[in-house]
Amino acid sequence: MANVSYLPEQNLWFVDIPYVDPLSNNNTYYYSMLLSGSNLSLVKPFIESTVRPLQQTNNSVISFGVVQINGKVACKTATPIPVYALIDPYAPGAFKGIATAVNLSSMYPNKLNVSYDFVFTNYSSRWYAGFGTEHTQLLGTYLYCSSAQGKIGEYAENVSKIFVGTPIDNDTLYQTAVGSGLNTSELNSCLANATSTLSYQATLARFYSVVTTPQFIVNCQYSTIPETADSAINYSLNQLG
Repeated sequence: MANVSYLPEQNLWFVDIPYVDPLSNNNTYYYSMLLSGSNLSLVKPFIESTVRPLQQTNNSVISFGVVQINGKVACKTATPIPVYALIDPYAPGAFKGIATAVNLSSMYPNKLNVSYDFVFTNYSSRWYAGFGTEHTQLLGTYLYCSSAQGKIGEYAENVSKIFVGTPIDNDTLYQTAVGSGLNTSELNSCLANATSTLSYQATLARFYSVVTTPQFIVNCQYSTIPETADSAINYSLNQLG
């Protein structure tokens, strides 16, 4: 059941393997790895969360770290190009993915329009029974609202210092937002209206058949992971000439 792709320019194999986790209600997750094309030695492993795609895709690897999304076309023909950072806040690497997106914005000034989209996969839903859906999803809501004020870098860094993998109570999230310099009036308004936005973000993830997070969608047609996002961005910018 593994999906295997060869990257000829880098002489690497990308392997994506589904597995059932008996400690997470037998949910299916994905373990991915890069293997050397010379001796199949492990180059880099990835453990990723999953969301169910609308259908099987015919996506194809077109360059290192760049997956062409089948049937999608560029939504921009000039810079700044859009970059959607799709993240489950409870997935491994979520805060690192946010930090990567923030750094990319600084690395490519005036060339990227980065948006942060928070989706709730199996890594989130495993907490619903014990904490409730609304309580669990508060973390994603606050992260989104911090991004709306351009403060997600500061807020995510501060939250990561107290995050232990389980949902955080509302008072702590709010006080952390205040300490991170968020405008409270804008924050309150955002929190009150975030449900429809998060629903749209979930629809966006399904539209692009996202199966792992953190995942970046670059220029509406290329999929990549945080570790190779700069490759996808450079590829997309080069296509624009």
